[in-house]
Amino acid sequence: MQDLHITYDEEGDILYIAFRTDRHASTLSLHDNVLLRYDPQTVEVVGLTIIGFSDLLAFERQGQPLALRSLTELPPPLAQVITKLLNQPPLSFYLQLGEDQRHLTTRLGREFSLPELLLAA
Repeated sequence: MQDLHITYDEEGDILYIAFRTDRHASTLSLHDNVLLRYDPQTVEVVGLTIIGFSDLLAFERQGQPLALRSLTELPPPLAQVITKLLNQPPLSFYLQLGEDQRHLTTRLGREFSLPELLLAA
């Protein structure tokens, strides 16, 4: 991983995490609030966008997972790529794919507060 840039748009309540800034990316919606950016040629994670970040943290602290857009709806090769990306760093530091592969939990609220995330960036 070359760069890690974390920014937060307070007005829009959007958290942007950029793992790489030197790549073009495709975007895939994992959930209404979670967008994954990845380079389909190198199969590397480029970034993660979380919309409604404070709401997502509150939801997470209640112990409720997010309903993941079904990976089975994706073409099998793409589903395999996304599953692989979710199960390895850097994504595995921030998101966790449920065993049923239908739910997603974030690790952000349990391990970091927003000020800690921004200070670490």
